[in-house]
Amino acid sequence: MSKFPAIRSISFYLPEGRLGNEELSRCFPDWTSEKLIRKLGIEERPIVAPNETAADIGIKAAEIMFNEGICKPEEIDHLIFCTQSPDYFLPSTACVMHHRLGLPKSAGAFDFNLGCSGYVYGLSICKGLIETGAAEKILFITSETYSKYINPMDRVNRPLFGDGAACSLITADSKPNNTNTTPEFLNDNKNNPNPNNSTCKEHNNNSQPTQITTNLTANTTSASPNATDGSPNATSASPNATCASPNATSASPNTTCGSPNATSASPNTTGGSPNATGASPNTTGGSPDAMKFPPREFDGVPYIGEFVFGTDGGGADLLIVEAGGQRLPKSAETGVELPDNKGSIRSKEQLFMHGSGIFSFAIDRVPPMVDELLKKSGIPKSEIGAFVFHQANKYMLQRICELCDIDKSLYFNNILNRGNTVSSSIPIAIVDAWREGMLRPNSPIMLIGFGVGLSWAGTIIRLPDHFIPASNQ
Repeated sequence: MSKFPAIRSISFYLPEGRLGNEELSRCFPDWTSEKLIRKLGIEERPIVAPNETAADIGIKAAEIMFNEGICKPEEIDHLIFCTQSPDYFLPSTACVMHHRLGLPKSAGAFDFNLGCSGYVYGLSICKGLIETGAAEKILFITSETYSKYINPMDRVNRPLFGDGAACSLITADSKPNNTNTTPEFLNDNKNNPNPNNSTCKEHNNNSQPTQITTNLTANTTSASPNATDGSPNATSASPNATCASPNATSASPNTTCGSPNATSASPNTTGGSPNATGASPNTTGGSPDAMKFPPREFDGVPYIGEFVFGTDGGGADLLIVEAGGQRLPKSAETGVELPDNKGSIRSKEQLFMHGSGIFSFAIDRVPPMVDELLKKSGIPKSEIGAFVFHQANKYMLQRICELCDIDKSLYFNNILNRGNTVSSSIPIAIVDAWREGMLRPNSPIMLIGFGVGLSWAGTIIRLPDHFIPASNQ
């Protein structure tokens, strides 16, 4: 019997502090609560206390899981911590958390630094550890406290981000190693004649991802008031943006719609190659590597599926805390807070975001990533039971939904009392969507993360019948 990774439980913790729209309206009188809800989809944001860290709330998320009896500390053999707000430069914050949680000394523990794509990247790490036999029960914690990086007079970032942590229990499960049965949906050409059909609108299959770069010195001001990922007055992309305008009716002509290097098997294949990465619609048999999704009689077995990744470091300065690391250490100069021409105040030690550039990046990269993931997984869009993407903001998610031609009833978009919680937004959204009845056991769920880096990643998962959500909310 082989071991397969499964998400058995997700718990999340939101700090007690709250930043409501009324307080923001007092700081920025032209921003009403109604406007903030309409543009960003946010009414209030959880905010950590001054002496509370990402590690503290991450530990509380894990303790919720322990207190619910979902698992015991002594059962954990690996702790993975995703954050951009570590307690220290060194040691690894995961090692400190390992001790505070009382995990076995035989358990591994490490951090990795990623933002909005971090949850999907972390799932891929967990999958690798379990499939190689290196771990069987993993605590994967995501936690972020961007509020500590944001100037109180930053009108772009302060309305957008909330603090929060999530803890996912990833376990090794057994499932029958039967690869002689073709999944029903791969043979169901009556309803889905082309399971690898493109789902995004007006994309060029042969083009390369648009490069989005800015000059850090020239862009030390906030995003344009027309930016759509930040200011609630957003209506269009900056005139200097190199990707599609937010008000465009289709994606940038440079956007790809499915990777030209997609490696799904040929439609005429009658047996899967060991190296194939996606099942063919006409496949009648196949090797374990070719059959990426379990046959329908094994629908009760949860799984974590194929992955798609992407990076564009040329856009690193679109979302950045410039000072404080080894490249630009903190100094009297970097701590000076200066106003910009868009009405925000910040220093180089605080968070900067080029709102329109981030928006353009998202609408340029996410739709083709959706197509590429469907092709790589060998699954038609109609088989996806729900789409849970990084909860960036309401307007951006609506635009991506339109470009990908996704049924709104299957697309989760609700951060009213959450805000953008960065790497924790996807696991928190999974719990929220499950509780709302949007997610069904064993139904494929597409997860997409995208943001700071620039970085993006996607996967398709199933949740088990006995999936257990938990939180302090």
